[in-house]
Amino acid sequence: MATGATGSYDIGGNRILAALPEAEQRRLQTYLEPVELSTGDLLYRPGGRIEAVWFPLMGVCSILAELDGPAVEVATVGDEGMVGLPVFLGVGSPTERVVCQVAGFGLRMEADRFRHEIAVLDGPLQQTMQRSPSPCSPSWRATRGAIAATAPASGAPAGCS
Repeated sequence: MATGATGSYDIGGNRILAALPEAEQRRLQTYLEPVELSTGDLLYRPGGRIEAVWFPLMGVCSILAELDGPAVEVATVGDEGMVGLPVFLGVGSPTERVVCQVAGFGLRMEADRFRHEIAVLDGPLQQTMQRSPSPCSPSWRATRGAIAATAPASGAPAGCS
């Protein structure tokens, strides 16, 4: 269980983190900060710097594309995924805005720490992220390509075909 100002949470409540070996879960707990997610919280915006990635345990975040008009919801992320996928893909600045749509709580990891963790070639977190259906699915690649007009949309991470 991770503990912090907002209480204790089982990191197994997020399906990506739950897929990690127990020893890796225990090791990563040091870097995961329990956080409350309130409806309307802005997690990052287009062109901004992503300071952290979030692993929702409860609640839903919306990924919104801001093209030439009103924002359009292109995806939602709950306990099955991670918010901050551009960090995993190595994209410089996000092209989308992410807000909390349904209040809940999750675990936050500093983006620099996450980059360090996934830089370990064939490390447990990198392998688990590559197996996650979100970044590897054809629909995700199509969506990412459609909203990444100003950033390179190189497709899925290594290991996805």
